[in-house]
Amino acid sequence: MRISGAKVLITHTQTQSIMGSTVVALELATYLKEMGASVEVYAGAVGHPGNDLFIERGIPVECDINHWYSLGDYDLIWVQSEVLPLSIIDQLVDLSDDDKVPAFVFNHMTALDFAADEHPYIYLLEERLAAKVLFVSAESFDKLTPFYRRVPVHTAIFPNPAPPAFGRLPERSHERLTKVLVVSNHVPPEVWEACRLLRERNIDVKVFGEQGEYSLVTPEVLADVDAVVTIGKTVQYCLTAGIPVYVYDHFGGFGYLNEGNLETAARNNYSGRGGSRFTAENIAESMVAGYASAKSFVGRNRDRFIDRYALDKVLPSVLSDVEPKRLTALERPYALSVKSAMRFVHRYYEVWASMNELVPDRNRLRAELDAERDVSADLSRRLAEDEVTVSRLSSRLHDIEESESFKIGKALMLVPHMVKDLAGRIRFHR
Repeated sequence: MRISGAKVLITHTQTQSIMGSTVVALELATYLKEMGASVEVYAGAVGHPGNDLFIERGIPVECDINHWYSLGDYDLIWVQSEVLPLSIIDQLVDLSDDDKVPAFVFNHMTALDFAADEHPYIYLLEERLAAKVLFVSAESFDKLTPFYRRVPVHTAIFPNPAPPAFGRLPERSHERLTKVLVVSNHVPPEVWEACRLLRERNIDVKVFGEQGEYSLVTPEVLADVDAVVTIGKTVQYCLTAGIPVYVYDHFGGFGYLNEGNLETAARNNYSGRGGSRFTAENIAESMVAGYASAKSFVGRNRDRFIDRYALDKVLPSVLSDVEPKRLTALERPYALSVKSAMRFVHRYYEVWASMNELVPDRNRLRAELDAERDVSADLSRRLAEDEVTVSRLSSRLHDIEESESFKIGKALMLVPHMVKDLAGRIRFHR
């Protein structure tokens, strides 16, 4: 389908968190707009700081579940997590053969069990609507297709492609590892410890994510970085930018990508699944020792990675054979069940966003509590030390009082005390 002049609606769970799936929606909307499309976003919930990024780029975001979208106005509805506005479902019930309909594309960005919203959880919805169904990786395709009654005819891999700007970054000239960036919302303990070990080697380490600097990873962020420790879509940023990437996070990982582990890591969406667990010492040592080889690998293959992962290469290919599907009207009972599911997930995303707003306060209170615990622990330690000192001194005093020299000295001092006492009485009576 033609992008320039197209009218596009992108649907998503929430635009509050700076997480992988939200960034996919942001980057897709930005690229389509740059290519001449008119783009809107519908989300279950909005909030700071993620939604600010959409506003900065002039991309309108709506979160009212009852907002009216005229089905015939759109050329493409890009659906993430099977989120649809109620007005779209209502119009699909009243659909006639002459009505203009858009092409529906459904995108699935993980196959993890705990991310149930990424599954095709509404029975037959995609089989009936989708012009194309996308999966982030081969692993995702294998795990999710059993949920369909029949696998949609048109499927493709949409592998978290990177905006073209990453592919235009100049190559870095550093021959040794001097600056490392960790990008994660869930940094495992061994990576935290590896950061400390790298800093001991005078290597600058910065952390991006919920436990560090919570902002978008842009080409400017990567411009002066030698290597990145991460998983997921940041890997594609690094590969197209020609930056050595160390794939490791809470699922474990592979270390620096190379020809031997690239396809295994790619199959699992560069999540680290299928890799190994490393110690902090191993991570730090292998990052330093393997840097030159990793730099050479991404440098030699950068053009290949750009062809495979740059958004301006991937998206036109994915959309090249996308045309509106000939749709039949949804039966009213079926549509009611879909609308019921939409109301449920909409409320879920609202609650999720509300809980996210409480996270900074929770973290602040947790830090204050930890500080108070540290003070209490210090006071308890000092009190215990004082008690030990008192006990030791009491024991020494008891030993002195029970010693022969103390008893002799006490006896020798008895007569002077008696004389002193007698003299005092005589002076008193005078």
